[in-house]
Amino acid sequence: MAIDFPNDPSPGATFTANSKTWTFTGGKWALNVSVGGVTGATGATGATGPAGDWASAQAINTQTGTTYTVLNSDKGKIVTFNNAEAQTITINTATALSVGQKIDFLNLGTGVVTFVGSSVTLNATPGLKFRARYSAATLVCVGTNDYVLMGDLIS
Repeated sequence: MAIDFPNDPSPGATFTANSKTWTFTGGKWALNVSVGGVTGATGATGATGPAGDWASAQAINTQTGTTYTVLNSDKGKIVTFNNAEAQTITINTATALSVGQKIDFLNLGTGVVTFVGSSVTLNATPGLKFRARYSAATLVCVGTNDYVLMGDLIS
């Protein structure tokens, strides 16, 4: 089927034939394509992390003893340590974070805080101790029972 376009259109002129609109630009006719074209497949939805946003305060779990085992309920929180004595913080299978979830830690005391892994992989550079009072670190789950601690650490 032939379309009989106008012979001498001015630039920007439109012509509609068979429910299709054409526009004359750059010396030729171009078919106008509407924005509502073909829609592709919807991609997979990713995992949802702990609830919260920048407008709300991050919950704090205050620890003052000399030992603490990190729990799954600590995800998305700040766990603070405040003791003049040495503290041992254990990451084990009870931590049970999903990949991408994390926990923040903050040393408010003067005692040395040491992190240990039990039945999990726990990696950090250069080591698994806070460097000083007011040091902070974040524990990130990178795989099932596989964690990385990153922050102000020493060996």
